[in-house]
Amino acid sequence: MDVLTNGFFGGELIVIGGFAGTGKSLVSMNFAVNAWLGSNDPMAEAAELAKDGKNVIYFSLEMPRSNRGEISSASNLNKRIVSCVGKIPLTDLRRGSLDFEKKERFKKACKFIKKYDAEKHLYVIDMPRGATLNDIEVKILELKEQFQIDMVVVDYMGLMDGADDEADWEAQGKIAAGLHELARAYRIPFVTPIQLNRPSGATQSMNKQHYNNTRIARSAMIDQNANIILMIKLRDDEKKYDNMLIEITKMRDGAPGELIWVKDFANMRVYDMLTVEGPKEPTNFVDLGSDEDE
Repeated sequence: MDVLTNGFFGGELIVIGGFAGTGKSLVSMNFAVNAWLGSNDPMAEAAELAKDGKNVIYFSLEMPRSNRGEISSASNLNKRIVSCVGKIPLTDLRRGSLDFEKKERFKKACKFIKKYDAEKHLYVIDMPRGATLNDIEVKILELKEQFQIDMVVVDYMGLMDGADDEADWEAQGKIAAGLHELARAYRIPFVTPIQLNRPSGATQSMNKQHYNNTRIARSAMIDQNANIILMIKLRDDEKKYDNMLIEITKMRDGAPGELIWVKDFANMRVYDMLTVEGPKEPTNFVDLGSDEDE
């Protein structure tokens, strides 16, 4: 992604499209965590922290930020972030069943997060569904007085006020236009996931789907306001693949293309490990077991 885009720039709207359950929120979170970390390795015993990370605001509309200290096995964004930072299995973390090695990684991750927060911020805002553009702008104005904001993630646009009104085909388009205007006004890149339209026909193979900007749910205005659009491709028996196929359907300064990322969903991670010239078809076919095992 860095090679293709030369980074995300202020004023840009980056849209991550995907069907339900394909990992679009997870990709958004990985963008946020990677930008925040910079070149730091949370597991390394570094004498000094690298200063090349970014300050990120993460609006979580879909998932609560934390369990607020209450005993819970439910997933929340803070647990997902700790899982990602420390490469700790989320299921074991939720169940409180970490072995000794994973407990040590957990301790290191928490210690790093606490120390690094003095340098760079990954600031999570737990905002309910139905949030408005004004709600988001108010928080940006409040926080920009405290630190420089380098990236904003809104997870996700389809949960904002008016976006669920299927009778108004312009609703999500207007929200996309509003997010783009905020990005331009404050010179901050905005990242947001969006739902893709499901194919018609119950027996239609996912392997034969075509990915273009007409797949974005309900409004072509989203395409018009986005600078970069990434779509997560879905295959038949997707859970058996250990990689993720990404179709770039819009690129601000380049041609559309494909990427292959590597899944590490157990640890809430996605890796961009293959070259741009890499294979266009899945390289591995691995049975990852049942949903409960994952």
